Amino acid sequence: MTTTYTSKYIIAGRRAGSIKQIINYANCNKIEETLSTPIEPFIITGGNPTIDYSNGYYTITFLDNGGITFLVPLTRANNDFNALVVGGGGGGGQSSPFVSPYDGYGGGGGAGGSVIYNSISVSENLNYNVIIGKGGNPHGQGNSSSFSNIIANGGNVGEDATSNGQGSGGVGINGGGNGGEGGIIFPFRGQNGYNGMLVKIGLNSNYYGGGGGGGSYFLQPIPSAGGLGGGGGAYPNEGKPNTGGGGGGGNGNPFDVQPGGQGGSGIVILYFKYTPTNSTTTTTSSTICKSCVCPSPINSKIVKNSNPDVIPGSTQVERAVNAIKYGRGGKVVYGNAAYQGDGDTLLGRLRGQPLSKFLSMNRF
Repeated sequence: MTTTYTSKYIIAGRRAGSIKQIINYANCNKIEETLSTPIEPFIITGGNPTIDYSNGYYTITFLDNGGITFLVPLTRANNDFNALVVGGGGGGGQSSPFVSPYDGYGGGGGAGGSVIYNSISVSENLNYNVIIGKGGNPHGQGNSSSFSNIIANGGNVGEDATSNGQGSGGVGINGGGNGGEGGIIFPFRGQNGYNGMLVKIGLNSNYYGGGGGGGSYFLQPIPSAGGLGGGGGAYPNEGKPNTGGGGGGGNGNPFDVQPGGQGGSGIVILYFKYTPTNSTTTTTSSTICKSCVCPSPINSKIVKNSNPDVIPGSTQVERAVNAIKYGRGGKVVYGNAAYQGDGDTLLGRLRGQPLSKFLSMNRF
């Protein structure tokens, strides 16, 4: 932001008595502010995404449904345009129903949502819808996410355990990790979920679409773990939001069915290179004048005779004149005034005399 100050002006002050005129001059500051604002190559039409600009690249992250319109065409060749689309994770399978007082099999973990990271091109003045898939409910399929022509399917649900055995983990596709298998008598513990896909965007690397851990046999107190990429461990652990992680399988319980965990929601991230142009806006504030007595040199106005008005054509440039006194003999005196009731005292110098002679008195 650049601030510019205009020239100073003299304004008429108050009249002090019949032989003395005090002129207070002011700095009348006309302030101009110049703001440079980058013009982004897109308009967000919904979804309230986070927007980051670093090292010449935009990173736009959608966590909810939304939309975006690009004001210029952006291509994979010229702008290194990439889009990450992750589907919602699958829900975990439930544990087995009653088998015996000593049996209870674990449900399978939900699979992670599909993880697709592609280089694409986008057109100008076309609104692109962004769909974020919800994670699957317990014992439910994950929902798809999409951007442009990229569709990432939701993760498969983990299988329910039965009275005959544990549930299998959901099968991951297109980068989503498999869910872990539920536990049985041996091994007691459910299988850990499989890792999802590692994606590098700019300087950041993260896993997405991890599989949920399988539910454990009821005699095993240690739950399984979810895979890297947001997979939830055995119930009650759900897939992490906006990772596409699968939900954990339900732990075995001989007396009650335990549900699986919910899958994590998906995400869409747009990453591209662009140098924005700047829009320059200049605003001028209203002129602000404050009466003051400043000793800096200016062109000061002179009052002739006993006329209290400022005569625009008369100037004295050697020093700021803040008061003019008309002596009884008509002699004009210049200087910085210290007003007294009798109107006869003036700190300053006679016209034509050097500043140094009364330098000690030419102050406030």
